[in-house]
Amino acid sequence: MTRRGLSGKDKDEKEVKTKASELLQTVEKTYDILNLCLNGPESKLEETKYCQPAMFLANCCALEKLRLEKPEVVEGASATAGLSLGEYNAIWFSGMLGFDDCLKVVRVRADAMQEVGCLADGSVFVFARHQVPVWIWQRVSLKPVCLGALLIVALLRLHTSITRPALTFGVAGQSWLKARQKKQGLEFRTPALDGTKLSKDGKSQLSKIQAAEGWRQVAAALQQYSGTEVQVFNAAMYKALRFGRNKQGAEVYDRICNLNISKQSATFTAAMTIQSRLRNPDAVRFIWEEAMSTCGLDAVLASARIRAAAQEGDVRVAAQVLDDMNHSGVEIDIGHVTSAIRACWSAGGQNHNAAKYLFYKVIPALNLKPNIITMNCFVGALQCAPLGDILSAVDTMKGWSIKHDEVFAETFLVTVLQKDSQDRWSSAKKVADRVRGQEPTRITAARDALEEYKAMGLRLSSKIKNEEANRSPQGMISIAGLDLQVLQELCDTAEKQTGEIDGRPAVCKVANLLFPKGYVCSGDRSAVEALKSLCDSKGALQAKFLKTSGAFHTSLMALRVRVTDMNFPKMDVYMNNRGGPQRKGTDPREINYDLAAQVSSPVLWQKLIEEMRQNGITEFYECGPMKQLKADIRRLRLR
Repeated sequence: MTRRGLSGKDKDEKEVKTKASELLQTVEKTYDILNLCLNGPESKLEETKYCQPAMFLANCCALEKLRLEKPEVVEGASATAGLSLGEYNAIWFSGMLGFDDCLKVVRVRADAMQEVGCLADGSVFVFARHQVPVWIWQRVSLKPVCLGALLIVALLRLHTSITRPALTFGVAGQSWLKARQKKQGLEFRTPALDGTKLSKDGKSQLSKIQAAEGWRQVAAALQQYSGTEVQVFNAAMYKALRFGRNKQGAEVYDRICNLNISKQSATFTAAMTIQSRLRNPDAVRFIWEEAMSTCGLDAVLASARIRAAAQEGDVRVAAQVLDDMNHSGVEIDIGHVTSAIRACWSAGGQNHNAAKYLFYKVIPALNLKPNIITMNCFVGALQCAPLGDILSAVDTMKGWSIKHDEVFAETFLVTVLQKDSQDRWSSAKKVADRVRGQEPTRITAARDALEEYKAMGLRLSSKIKNEEANRSPQGMISIAGLDLQVLQELCDTAEKQTGEIDGRPAVCKVANLLFPKGYVCSGDRSAVEALKSLCDSKGALQAKFLKTSGAFHTSLMALRVRVTDMNFPKMDVYMNNRGGPQRKGTDPREINYDLAAQVSSPVLWQKLIEEMRQNGITEFYECGPMKQLKADIRRLRLR
């Protein structure tokens, strides 16, 4: 396709451009990001709220160009990663979120950053050079690709029906779960079960379902299919979950029943998850009983049943399933117990006693270790418990060396102050009125917690963040030629030299660890300026201000951009804040915590790339409008 194609002179391309623009306006609601990308004005793209969605779209289009030119490379993907904003491209590519939903999250993230004063003061591409994503595969090599004139076609291809993201199955951190789904036909890339050969028609329709980017394509494949191979229907139910088409998924299960097709564990698992989302507990119970008489108990079925019980707040069923697993010798992991505790939270009332039994008795008896998700559910379940129980839970959390985050902090404060889930605290006055009636000990505990969270750098109020940002400009600087330890010491010195800003200590931190002696630092503008002088005096090869004005990846940028409903990743996703992978099949809730922490934590890019190489990944493909990451990786290889 030539550059001329962008002008819309070609009739087909003009039609594609119109459709893509309409679709994106539907997603964006407030502005036409596609028109901004193509026609400007460039001044708009200098604003974070427009710049970040534009970069996300450009990166997606680069991947689509690669998909069209080398589909075997994309299909052979084994891992993915993205630097800063590019991490959301990696989340989309891994299958955790659809394009629409991921774009919406990027919009929320960009709007929140705009609130705290982050503006891309210069060209969007200067900003983008530290934001474009990298996807890594172990397949054939390919020359770097450019965006070219594929923008319109790619955006139309990317768009799927706008639906709520699908709920996921609830076994935490189990890569074997995804493998099992794949083996039984629930994972949409698997054509058969245990070597079972599918008919020609079955293979054909299953292939169409696998490739479907919207429910219409799935429905068309099912309409053409006249066979009774359960793998085809399993894949269709999985797609229903992925696209949020719960009613249609239930209809697929009804068709399985009407055709008297033999069901598998994966069939029952998908059906229970669908009915749980439809808030149909009677159907869930009926499917569960049939599953037990047909397949018997296994970890995947148990997980789906406990999650359904948690959704319903049925503590008795959740506890019964755990007991059945224990007596049947089915392995129980922390995800199962966490879901049971969440059932106590959903049920409310005096069910905190059941939650305490699960936490203090069952978890130790099974030699399990709770994680931050477990702690969040447990503290949430203690809302009607005495204050001492809540504080004891936090002490136990410290004993496990589990760090607080924004999500847990919010749950803790809501629990201590006994905020009702239906009570909207939309203003400071409403909060004050509600808190005024609380016991003095609870108010003191909440106040102490707020002080502790402030010391940790956690930010809970967008209004507070906005006020702080308005009072203090922020900045970023690229540093090269200094050792990390030296640079960190200089950051500490810059903070001390700057002193306090708006009643809090100045912030200057290493934000991006890109390659040996190559870093980006960010924080309060005055502290960053002090750092530049210190780096120059130490003989840094480069100390150059970036045109991005936000204190990215520091405590000043703490946000709560969270997505509660995502799919299991279909490949390893290497995360910025941990510098390592979340494995294929990991519970999306765990990855969610990484995403929430990403914007206020350093990007461990060097560690991430080195971890990939240690895991046998040797070929790297950069999808985006720049080649910055290619240069960074080359420096790592030279070392």
